[in-house]
Amino acid sequence: MRIDLVHPFRGVLPSVSDTGGRGSPLPEVAVNAVTTKAQSAQGENPMRKFTTFTAIVPLLLLLATSMASYSAHGQALPSRAFEIESGSVEMQGGLLGSTDEVMLFMVVANRTGKTIWTEVAFRLPGSDKRLQEFIKIKRGRTQMYRWPVSKIAWDTEYPFTVSVFKDKKRKKPLGTEESFFFFEGDEDRDAFEDLRGKLPPGQASVINGFRELTTPSLSAEIPGTAAGSQLQADVIRRLFTEESKSHKECKHAVLKAEPYGENDPSSITAEMGKKAQELEGRLRPRGDILVEKWFVESCNMISTYEVLLTRSPAGGTDIMVKKIVGAVKN
Repeated sequence: MRIDLVHPFRGVLPSVSDTGGRGSPLPEVAVNAVTTKAQSAQGENPMRKFTTFTAIVPLLLLLATSMASYSAHGQALPSRAFEIESGSVEMQGGLLGSTDEVMLFMVVANRTGKTIWTEVAFRLPGSDKRLQEFIKIKRGRTQMYRWPVSKIAWDTEYPFTVSVFKDKKRKKPLGTEESFFFFEGDEDRDAFEDLRGKLPPGQASVINGFRELTTPSLSAEIPGTAAGSQLQADVIRRLFTEESKSHKECKHAVLKAEPYGENDPSSITAEMGKKAQELEGRLRPRGDILVEKWFVESCNMISTYEVLLTRSPAGGTDIMVKKIVGAVKN
């Protein structure tokens, strides 16, 4: 999800960060002390894989133009990312099923400052058949790749390759990602088929193809943060995307958060420059900026992230994250 820095850093940041997003509103008063919430599990949303999309505009247009892919429950599909020259590429995808058909799909987001050409290629399980498409994606934009499938292979890997190039002739490669989608038959099959068989026109059932990426629970309470539950879920989703760059096929868990002290500067605004730091100094005491450390566990390793939350006049909160301590063995 691309961050829209309307306030307060418009004109300060030279280019849109690939580590940001838009989340729910900040609390009215920023809390600078660790909250006394009971230690609780992050929780897993029972709807982590099955989502009903209500299409105000045609469904496929919505998915093709929005990396958020918001459902009727206000949840977005989780995304995975990999780094390339001058930025990163984010991916969402899985199965999309309506009463009429089922499609294998992937949404790719260009989080670089330049136009890229991207090929997505799937190999169907038990077959030599390949599904592939090569498409131009402008900076900051998304593109949907989709193919109808006549039969779903459950409990089987769907291998894919995402290849990124600077040019249409594919002479200047920028990076490649190889992985797979996986759809669990025991857990997913009956629910998916039952749900899509009951949907009215304009709605579809979706299974997330990245089985390690679960949708954050809206009732989860992360100890130590001043953010509300919805904003916590938004931050967790953003952290999961960042963490996937180094631990792509492990499940992720947020352990806790810690507030920055009043005199602890943000390393994110420091990278933006002096003007951004001056704005932070004015806006943090008013509660318009909140800076915290969040701790994420993946593959038995713990990474520390700085999370910068900025109240936006357009509504909601601008989210920026940065890894400040690399993975340490748990």
